[in-house]
Amino acid sequence: MSVLLDLFQLATDFIMNSPFLIIRRLYLSIFARIGTGCFIARKCDVRFPKHLIIGNNSVINKLCTVDCRGGTIIIEDNVDIAQQVNIWTLEHDISSPTHSTKGGDVIIEHHCWISSRATVLPGVHIGYGAVVEKAFLKKKRYFNEVVKK
Repeated sequence: MSVLLDLFQLATDFIMNSPFLIIRRLYLSIFARIGTGCFIARKCDVRFPKHLIIGNNSVINKLCTVDCRGGTIIIEDNVDIAQQVNIWTLEHDISSPTHSTKGGDVIIEHHCWISSRATVLPGVHIGYGAVVEKAFLKKKRYFNEVVKK
């Protein structure tokens, strides 16, 4: 099973480096739910896309990591995710002596903007209209606010 997942991830990485948006969208639409008018740039690292939901007119720029291994990522309509943003649904439990993993869903509501190099960890809910500037978000709800480092 692990070998199949590795091959699947290898295929995903290859497709996500394609210079043709239509190929990236078609491939992801087989596994993920993607709305109309979305743009997913080249060189995005999308892991386990079957747990990815993207609304209409949302943008994911280049060099982003979108990791759905530990839960679902919901990106609603008109969301702008700048380059080099990391969105994780799986992390190590720092209180575990065996470094076990724990996961959680990530929800990014309508009209949000996440600036370059922000990191969003499992369980984060970014509410309507929030702006995230170079931040490290962990286990909190952010609504109609500007989040700074």
